Amino acid sequence: MGIAGLLTLLNEIPALRTVESRFTKANPSQNQPQRLFCLEEARPILMASLAIKFGRVFVLTARDEDAERLAEDIENFLPALEDGQQSKRDLS
Repeated sequence: MGIAGLLTLLNEIPALRTVESRFTKANPSQNQPQRLFCLEEARPILMASLAIKFGRVFVLTARDEDAERLAEDIENFLPALEDGQQSKRDLS
């Protein structure tokens, strides 16, 4: 199993289902941002999982270097792009 295969294992974790449920039930018409805090080590895989489920995530970091590193780490957990799709994801 590649590193992206870990995302399938995440679906077995009840805490992740709780987080996804919270975001799913959020009312976007109220324009209230949804915040999530987690351990730094868990951020890439959690953000990748949420990006797959919801299509996009917005992550705010204090420094450009942190954002670039997190974007690269998230991409490691995402499934491979199919032929014909752009080679670099919009993760910045």
